[in-house]
Amino acid sequence: MYSIKNIFNLRYWFSEPPYQNPAAMKTILIFFVLMLAAGVVLAVLSNKEKFNQYARRLFAKIASLLGWMGMAAFILFFFRYEATPFLARRFWYAFWFIGLIVWIVYILRYWYKEAPQKRQAQAEKDRLKKYLP
Repeated sequence: MYSIKNIFNLRYWFSEPPYQNPAAMKTILIFFVLMLAAGVVLAVLSNKEKFNQYARRLFAKIASLLGWMGMAAFILFFFRYEATPFLARRFWYAFWFIGLIVWIVYILRYWYKEAPQKRQAQAEKDRLKKYLP
């Protein structure tokens, strides 16, 4: 029987996972497909000129995140589906999730720290440039 207490048990993370429910596998697969689809949509939006350069860069960063992590998730899903002994273990999903969180932190750092500084520097440059011939 599943219990949330298992998350804190190392045996849970490194043991052979049992047979997965087909409905759960379909749900996971749909989630990963949606991740990849959102990555493609954001990649297209990152090339649109109607957004400013900082928003386009943010879209490109998020598209890269969704694309790479979606493909890694598909690989993990494949190994889980095929019940490969070592590569189907749960700790790979923990590594994937930690990588996802770290990547999101870097994207948020760009949006809330670097982009405002670059906007301000660009505005100052534009302000000075209007007086030059």
